[in-house]
This record gives sequence, C-alpha cells and structure tokens, in this order.
Amino acid sequence: MKPSTISHILPLILAIVIALTWQFTAVFRIFQNRQTDSFATLTPLGAIGLTLLMLGMVGLLVIINTGLVQLIRRTFSTSIIKAPLGLATALLTFVFFWGVSPQIFYLYYQLLFDGLPIQWVIRDGFPIYRALLLMAPDNISNSSDLAAGVTLVFILVYNLIAVLGPIQPHRR
Repeated sequence: MKPSTISHILPLILAIVIALTWQFTAVFRIFQNRQTDSFATLTPLGAIGLTLLMLGMVGLLVIINTGLVQLIRRTFSTSIIKAPLGLATALLTFVFFWGVSPQIFYLYYQLLFDGLPIQWVIRDGFPIYRALLLMAPDNISNSSDLAAGVTLVFILVYNLIAVLGPIQPHRR
C-alpha cells in the first residue's frame, strides 16, 4: 500500500476504534433491552436493509466531511483555527444528517410495512445539545441512539485527526 493510502485509511480506522470503545457500555445495554427496540421488529432481511441504509448514510457523511476537511486544511494554515473549525464542521454536518435521518428511515419502513401513512416525521429543529447528549453512553437507550452516538464520536475524532494531520503535497 502506498503511504498516501495509509495516511487516508489510518484516521478512519482510528476514529472507528475510538468511537466503538467510547460507546462500549451502551452496546451491552442495547443487547439486554433489544426486545423493546423497534429494530427487533424487523425481519432479518429488513434489518440488513436498514443497516445498509444507515451505513450508506454514514458513508455519505464521511465523504462530505472529508471534502470539508480538505477545504479547511487548504484554506487555513494554523491549527488554532483548523481544530475548532474541523470540530464545528463535523458537529453541524452530523446534526443535519441526524435530524433528517428519521424521515429517511420512515420511508424505508413504509417499504417494509403496508399501511403506514405518508407523513412528515422530522421533529422541530435539530438542537445541537441533544446531539451532544449522544456522546454519553448513559444517555443511549436504543439502537438508533447507539448508531448516532457512535457516528458522532467517530466523525468528531475523524475530523480532528484529518484536520490536524500532516499536509500531503497536492499532486496533479
């Protein structure tokens, strides 16, 4: 593998490990209470589809954040500006995705279950303080909160590593 490939993959792997470790206790609590989780009502195929949908959304979030991180790194030269800007970018893009995801998941559930009415399920606004609560494992009570909490910690760590990482020479 080329060094440039490793320098792009390593922050992703490190961020995933940190995020899963951070939310480790919540994982056990979710498995103990899985009967009350709406994810448990899905067929195995439905659960796989929902998981793939969620992973696709996280992948899109990572792609968008990677582009924004590259823009921040090219625009600003000092870490004092880059670090907070990278964290703010990660938080704001996460809050947007987190706020829109209930509608996307509801549309998926409409495909799975007959008779679900067409409706708008996005709640009032996207309060950042609610997103920050997902970072504390004690505040996580279901699989969707767990996925959101892991994603939030992951994207914050990834953006911080990527923004502060060594600048690679631009190749044409």
